[in-house]
Amino acid sequence: MNSDKGRQITKIARHVARYAALLLKKEDIGSSEIDVVHAIRKNPGATASRISESLSLDKAGIARIVKRLERKGYVEPRPSQQDRRSVLLYATDKAQDLKVSRTALEQGYYDWLLGDLEEDERQAFLATLSRIYLKSKAQNKLDFKDIDHEE
Repeated sequence: MNSDKGRQITKIARHVARYAALLLKKEDIGSSEIDVVHAIRKNPGATASRISESLSLDKAGIARIVKRLERKGYVEPRPSQQDRRSVLLYATDKAQDLKVSRTALEQGYYDWLLGDLEEDERQAFLATLSRIYLKSKAQNKLDFKDIDHEE
């Protein structure tokens, strides 16, 4: 594959993330905060350490973000029943609404981006994109073991 084309996929993903971040800034939430909310939504009852590991961010940074999210009403920390020293993190209803908001913003951007394509071009592109996505998702689950990393 032409490396420029592969980079274009990455750049489009960055553009949509920036677009969503700019609009979400109006809701007083940053991109790292959105990432933490998303991780907590996906892993209800996770500890800050687990979130830190899943996002590859340092624990102190996660702790600061969680405190901000708690103040903003996106995260509810609860003591663990098994280990009173542990705090488990849960997304609030406000955080669930944020998920819909970010998803809708991203979808709006993609709809705009594809809006100039003819219907047959759009359908062909979306079918191809779906195949690529499923292949990528499967390889991700396999920790990329089928890819030659020596190139």
